[in-house]
Amino acid sequence: MKQKAGFTPLENNRSNVQAIFKWSNIFYIFNRSKCLNIRSLTGFTLIELLLAVTLTAIISFSVYSLFSSSIRVVLRMNGTSADEDLNIFCEKFERDLENLVRYHSILFTGTPNQFSFATPYVLRSNEGLDKGVGRLTFFYDLATKTIQRRQDNMSQIYLEKLGSPIPIFSRVASTRFSYFAYDTNESQYRWFEEYNETALPRAVRIQLEFLNGDRKIELTRTFFIPLGD
Repeated sequence: MKQKAGFTPLENNRSNVQAIFKWSNIFYIFNRSKCLNIRSLTGFTLIELLLAVTLTAIISFSVYSLFSSSIRVVLRMNGTSADEDLNIFCEKFERDLENLVRYHSILFTGTPNQFSFATPYVLRSNEGLDKGVGRLTFFYDLATKTIQRRQDNMSQIYLEKLGSPIPIFSRVASTRFSYFAYDTNESQYRWFEEYNETALPRAVRIQLEFLNGDRKIELTRTFFIPLGD
C-alpha cells in the first residue's frame, strides 16, 4: 500500500528541522539589519573616536616638529651669522696683538676710532716673499659701518702710499677703542682714550655696537698685549 508523503516520522522530523532553519535565518537577517541600523544611527564608537583623536595628535605633532626644526635652521643660517663673524674677528684681532713687535720708527698710537702698531710683514710677489717689519692699523669706517684692517710695509709708510684696507667685521653701528697703560703722572695704570707713547700699553679694549638681525647688541672685549709694559 502506498503511503502519503510527509506523514512518516522521519519526514515529519525533516520538515520540522527545515522550518527551524528557515525561521532561524529570518531572525538572523532581522537582527543583523537591526544592528546595522542602530550602528548607522549611533555613528562612531568611543574607541574609534579616541583612536582618531590620537592619530590626529601624533600627525600634528610631527608636522609641528618638522616646521619648527626648519625655522631654527633658517634662523641659525641667517640670524646668528653676526655672532660667528664676531668670533672670527676676535680671534684674528687677538692673534695680531700677539704678533706685535717693538720697532723704533713705528710707535703704538691710538685714538677712539683707530690704532696702529709695528708687526712682522710678509708680502708675496713675483720675486718671492718680502719679509720685514710693517705697520698694522685697525680703524672704524663710518661710511661702510665696518671695522677694517690695513697693513703697510716700510716703503709704503715712507712714501705715504697706504695699502688697501680689508673689512674684517661688518654691521657695526659704533666702535670705540681705549688703551690700558701706565700713567707716569698719576703713578698708576688706567684707561686712555688716546695713546701715543714709546711704552706699549698692557691691553686694548673694544666697545662695539653691532646689528644681529633686527637687534642691536652692545659688547665690550679686552685684549691683552703680551709685550705690553
